[in-house]
Amino acid sequence: MYHYLFPFEKVTQSSHIVLYGAGNVGKDFYNQVTETNFCKIVLWLDKNADGNIVKLPETIASLNADNYDAVIIAIESEIIANNVKNFLKDYGVPENKILHKVHCKKYKISLPTCLSQTEKAKLIGKYWSNVHSSKSQIKSNWWDHEIAIRHINMLVASVDSPIFSEGLNQLLIKRLNGKRLQTGVSVGCGIAHKEMRLLQLGIVEKFILFELAEDVVNIALKKAKELNLENRIEFRIGDAFEYDFSNTKIDLVHWNNSLHHMFDVQSAVKWSYNILCPGGVFYMDDYVGANRFQYPHNVLEIANTVRCALLDDFGAIMANINPDSIDDPSEAVDSENILESVLKYFPQAEVKRTGGIIYLIVMGGNIWSSFDGKQLPLLTLLLKIDEMLAMRSDIMSPYAVALAVK
Repeated sequence: MYHYLFPFEKVTQSSHIVLYGAGNVGKDFYNQVTETNFCKIVLWLDKNADGNIVKLPETIASLNADNYDAVIIAIESEIIANNVKNFLKDYGVPENKILHKVHCKKYKISLPTCLSQTEKAKLIGKYWSNVHSSKSQIKSNWWDHEIAIRHINMLVASVDSPIFSEGLNQLLIKRLNGKRLQTGVSVGCGIAHKEMRLLQLGIVEKFILFELAEDVVNIALKKAKELNLENRIEFRIGDAFEYDFSNTKIDLVHWNNSLHHMFDVQSAVKWSYNILCPGGVFYMDDYVGANRFQYPHNVLEIANTVRCALLDDFGAIMANINPDSIDDPSEAVDSENILESVLKYFPQAEVKRTGGIIYLIVMGGNIWSSFDGKQLPLLTLLLKIDEMLAMRSDIMSPYAVALAVK
């Protein structure tokens, strides 16, 4: 995982650049540029030159200013960067071609729109490989807790189950009325345990699964073999939107907490509609709340009130988080357009709001990890409040499920 994000938004794609700095920042910048082919590095400079790829700073004198479009100073320290800037100017580098902008601390901004889909996919895949390789045993999220999952399953279909999305699965079985779907597609499948559950239930015969992180696919493959499902799953590492489905009959498009990672939600839902055969099913269980978790004032006011009244030991929320502090560059970039897009292409969709103001927002920040069996009555009360809030059409529901037939 990169700790420093190359300033894509400040550099013209396909331009020629000089990179100054071969420390942690410089290495991150160099690797991102070479992996994405976003631009061409014509010279890499550092005082600790290796004599091979990295050259001494004075080497800049060998280049005419017309041979490069920008010099990127890959140094976090403002003081050192200013010294480098003065050095470069002394060597004839035009000041308007010198750029120093370092985004630090684990992807502190979302990926810029100037990146192609393939370039975004590479960086996002690297992020998710890191997530799955460094998972903590601390249960700090609602989806790690059986009581929250049971609560949501009951809301969706009155199903008392600790299995994630089982309420929606059982609702789909009921809607299919004995029909078995033949081929499903899932985007951003992760370790694919949700898709494997649909295979085990007999909802769908086979799945074509798309994932950007190769390390994650390897984990999923191992699990599929353990469950004897490997012959019913086809894994593809890459962009689902570039795959040709014209000769494949698709009966199910499955989105489970992956649609909110799409940079253009409406295009993703339209794509889902287009590849589905007549009578095919659109399945969604996802975060549909505010983009980058920038919640409206009334939601924050409710969250603060509840936390102060029932969870005063943890303090008030006060305000939205800084969107630049979100590690995942694809996290909720267009999430608030999900329901509108679903209803645009599937106007007869069955949508159920599943809440989240309490179990996601109020209890965020590791509050879940502080609860044990002794707090069951309080948890029950909090989830009941969440259910009541989910029923209010005038208040945003962070989560929702949807089923639709084309």
